[in-house]
Amino acid sequence: MASAAAVADDDGAWKWAIRKRVWDALEVDGVARDPRPAHHGIPNFDGAAAAANTLGRLEVFLNAQCVKVNPDSPQKQVRFLTLSGDKKLLTPQPRLTTELFSVLDSQMIPAGCIPEASTPVAAAKYGRPIGLDEKFKVDLIVIGSVAVVRIQEHD
Repeated sequence: MASAAAVADDDGAWKWAIRKRVWDALEVDGVARDPRPAHHGIPNFDGAAAAANTLGRLEVFLNAQCVKVNPDSPQKQVRFLTLSGDKKLLTPQPRLTTELFSVLDSQMIPAGCIPEASTPVAAAKYGRPIGLDEKFKVDLIVIGSVAVVRIQEHD
């Protein structure tokens, strides 16, 4: 872990210190899931699907017609719920190899292929690549994070 002086000298160092603590804890506590190790990315974790299912019951998700979801492993269930719910899925292209995003619509996906279409590689297979100039109304954005800090106001 970085020293207090190093953290003070580098505005971003504290973020890496927190991330490293979270990544280490996921591995030590045995809740990290593939792809492993959990370090240096948005980690997959035990309970990711349950968290997605909770999101899937929220009014904001139920009412959304277009949901932008990142291709990270822990958000696979969110992508699945989006497509299963007859919503448009906007997701970044894997490694941004061609266009920036793919848009998927359950109508474009053959019957029984929604689980496969929920993976990043298949998003390019079943989706339509779009560039930055195409306009979309996105109702909900779902992103991953290594750590979330809650800030509480004090009176």
